[in-house]
Amino acid sequence: MLILKIALRNVVRHRSRSLVIIALIAFCTALFVLGNAALSSSARGIKESFVQSFTGDFSISARADTAFSLFGNEVPIVGDYEITPPLLQHDEIQARMRGLPDVGSVVSVISGAAQLNVYERRTPTIFFGVEGRGYFEAFPSIRLVRGDFLEDGQTGVVLNAAQAADIEKLSGKAPAIGDMALFTVTNDSGFMLRQAPIRGIFSYSSSNDTLDRICLLDAATARSLAGYIAGNARTKDEAPVVSGNIDALFDSDASASVEASGSVDLAKVEGALADTSSRDAAFSSEGGAWNFILVRAKDGVSLSRLETSLSAEIKSGGFSVRLLDWRGTAGTQAQMIYALRIIFNAGIVILSFAAIIIIINSLTISTLERSAEIGTMRAIGASKAFVSRLFIAETTMVTVLGAVVGVALGGVVAFLIGRTGIRLTNSLLVSLFGGATLRPSMSLGDAFLYLAVALAMGAVAWIYPVRLVLRCTPLQAMNKAE
Repeated sequence: MLILKIALRNVVRHRSRSLVIIALIAFCTALFVLGNAALSSSARGIKESFVQSFTGDFSISARADTAFSLFGNEVPIVGDYEITPPLLQHDEIQARMRGLPDVGSVVSVISGAAQLNVYERRTPTIFFGVEGRGYFEAFPSIRLVRGDFLEDGQTGVVLNAAQAADIEKLSGKAPAIGDMALFTVTNDSGFMLRQAPIRGIFSYSSSNDTLDRICLLDAATARSLAGYIAGNARTKDEAPVVSGNIDALFDSDASASVEASGSVDLAKVEGALADTSSRDAAFSSEGGAWNFILVRAKDGVSLSRLETSLSAEIKSGGFSVRLLDWRGTAGTQAQMIYALRIIFNAGIVILSFAAIIIIINSLTISTLERSAEIGTMRAIGASKAFVSRLFIAETTMVTVLGAVVGVALGGVVAFLIGRTGIRLTNSLLVSLFGGATLRPSMSLGDAFLYLAVALAMGAVAWIYPVRLVLRCTPLQAMNKAE
C-alpha cells in the first residue's frame, strides 16, 4: 500500500512528464484499436461475403491430381482452364448431407469458363450452373438488380451487373431481358456453342476482377458446355454389322444400283431435318453431373461441429471426395485477400513495436532524469526490489491510464466511423474489407483485449530503464544526476 501511495505521489509530482507518456500511450493504443477494429470488421465482411454469396460454409467435390476450386484449376497459368472433374455418387452424397441435423441448406453447382457473346461483343466469363430458386435462397447476398432469378428447370442466364456494364460499354446497348447470350467453350477436342436467354441481372456484395466475371447459368446448359454428354443412345442390336474383311468396305458391286425416284421433294427433306429428337437423344447432357455440393450450416450451429458431422458421414459412406471450408472452396480468391490482410496485420505489428520502443525511450529518459532520487533512496536503505516495485507501480498507473484513454478514444472513433461508414471505391480495398463500405467495430471483449495488450507493452517498457539505473551504485547514480 505504501508503494502505491509513493507511486501515485510521484506520478502527480512529475505531472508534465507523466502526461506526455500517458498521451503517447493513448495515441499508440488508439491507433492499435482502430487498426484491429477495421481488420476485425474486414474478416467478418470477407467471410460473410463469400459464404453468403457463392461458397457456403463447406463444399464437397471430387478428388483430383491437381488442386481446383469453384474457379477452376488453382495452377496460375494465364489463359488455361481445365475442366473441373464431376462428382461421382452425387445424389447419394447430397441426400446424406441433407439428412444431417446441423445442415441448413444444400445446393449443387457446375463450374466452368467460357466466352460470353452478347450483341457480337465477347467477354470472358466464369459460369456457375445452378438449379432453380433453391440456389438463390441459399445465398441471400446475391442481389437482383433487374429481371428475375432462374426458375426450376428454366433455361437461361443471370448476368453479373459488372458484365452487363461491360457489354453496354462495348456495344453501346444495355443487355435486355429476353435477349440471347452465346457461350463458347474451347478445348483440345474442339469447341462447344450454346445459347441461353438473359433472365436477369444480379450483383454480389463485394467486387473484384474475378467475381465480376461470374454469371449464373441453368444446369442443363452448363453441363453441355462442360462436356457432360450422356452419349449415343443406340442399343447393341441397332449397331451396324461390318464384315471382318476391311477390303470388303471398298469393293465395288456392279449389281448395286440406285433407282431415281424423280425430283427431290424439298418439303420431305426439310421435314426429316426438322426432327431433331434422335440428335438430341444422342447428345443429351448427363442429368446427374455436378462439380460441387455446397453446404450451409443452420444459424447458430458451430462450424467445427458441422465439419465433424460432414467428415463422419463421408467416411461412413466410403466416398472418395474432398471436404473444403469456405476459404478452400474459393481457392486463390480468398488466399490473395488473406495475403493482403497478413501484410496489413504486419503493419499493425510494426506499429506496435514502434510504440513499445518509443515508450521505452520515454521511460528511459524519465528514469535517468530521476537518477539522483533513485540514488538517494538506495543510499538511505531502499533495496533494489523496493525501487523496482515502485517503478512498476508508477509505470502500471501511467500505462493503465494511457491505455484506458486510448481504448476509449479508439472505440469512440470506431463507433462514429461505423455508424456512417467509409465508402470504398477501389476494387482492391473492397475485396480486402469484404464490402464497398468500411464499418470498423469493437466488442467489449476486444476492449479488454486491447487493455491487456497495452498493459503488456507497459510491463515490457519499464524493464530496461530500471535495470539500467539499478546497475549503478547509489553514489554513481547521484554523481550522474549532477
